[in-house]
Amino acid sequence: MADFDDAFVALQLLDNQGRKALRPAGAMWEEILREALGRAERAEYLMWRLHDWASDLGLTFDVTRAAAEWDAEHERRHRVLLPWFEMLQAARAEELHQMRRRLRRSYDGQLRATLRTNRDRSDRLVALVA
Repeated sequence: MADFDDAFVALQLLDNQGRKALRPAGAMWEEILREALGRAERAEYLMWRLHDWASDLGLTFDVTRAAAEWDAEHERRHRVLLPWFEMLQAARAEELHQMRRRLRRSYDGQLRATLRTNRDRSDRLVALVA
């Protein structure tokens, strides 16, 4: 995970030119993802249509069993980047939440100090006038 952490820090340190250079790569990966999702949705639709036609003809097809066979034969790599990023994002969100709480407390303390100072000034002015 240290490499990912270092890469994330490097991304944060990029200037506008560096970010501009990364935009096309991000756009290309987004296109690839959209295309893959479109093909997956199309394949799923066609599979269910085939299943319906087979059922209409009295043929049976156990989709769950076929999916289990596919999963057994085609091992998928476990996700690494998304859980890492989500964990990092949650840590940053918690850090931001704590900072906001401290800021709110500081602001409340400043308001109380200002009110106390104003009250003391008013008391001194009343004492001087009296």
